[in-house]
Amino acid sequence: MSGCTHPRDSFVYINMTLLPPIEPPAHLKDRILTRVAVARRRAARIRFALLAGGAFISGVTLALTALYAAQELYVSGFYDYVSLMFSDAAALRYSQEIALSLVEALPSASLLIFCGVGAVFVSLLARSIRSARTAFRTTLSYGSI
Repeated sequence: MSGCTHPRDSFVYINMTLLPPIEPPAHLKDRILTRVAVARRRAARIRFALLAGGAFISGVTLALTALYAAQELYVSGFYDYVSLMFSDAAALRYSQEIALSLVEALPSASLLIFCGVGAVFVSLLARSIRSARTAFRTTLSYGSI
């Protein structure tokens, strides 16, 4: 029998030895890997732009919340209690009462907001730096391919 299929019992199989082998074009792997690396770099640049913008907005918000927290520390009397504790030697006798007054006067909500915005800022800044390394690398790298 000639041809590429042969009937055997109840099934047909393809004899692959009769088909000519197909060779991929030269440098196909390099072209594919280069395109993947360029796409990764483009994605990293977009990610960097978004993260850097978020970090900038977060930095401005951090500065504003720092001003707000400082103002709240001064208005609440916390600053007065701290200066009293370190300036007067007689305050050591009443250190427990002064410590409780410090805790009562502490503007915890504004400090919590400040710490939260600070954590977001640091996180966005770190991720932005990582994306910048990938986005502005001078050589193409194929990564884990």
